[in-house]
Amino acid sequence: RLLDTSGTGAWTLVGDNLEADLTVDVTAAIPSANANDFTVALTVTGATANGVNTYRLKPADVTAPLQATLTLTFNSATADRVAVNTAIDLSKVTFNLTQASS
Repeated sequence: RLLDTSGTGAWTLVGDNLEADLTVDVTAAIPSANANDFTVALTVTGATANGVNTYRLKPADVTAPLQATLTLTFNSATADRVAVNTAIDLSKVTFNLTQASS
């Protein structure tokens, strides 16, 4: 089971062999015309990467609260002033926690 016991998005994995994938989606946050002007990197302290911007969470590996950090970087190779004033709506960034088959 995945439990949000605090109501704040602080999730708890409950089960003997439960695993979950933590991913991030910025599709709605960055205008599609500027999607190639930014790179997105998710890191989760205390967890192991399981693909691009995906971390597999396993109770046996998690001994303390995890910290997820999302970094959006402007692509320095972007020509001229393209995307300089692009608005990114951070409220539309979504973190997804999905139960995975273990």
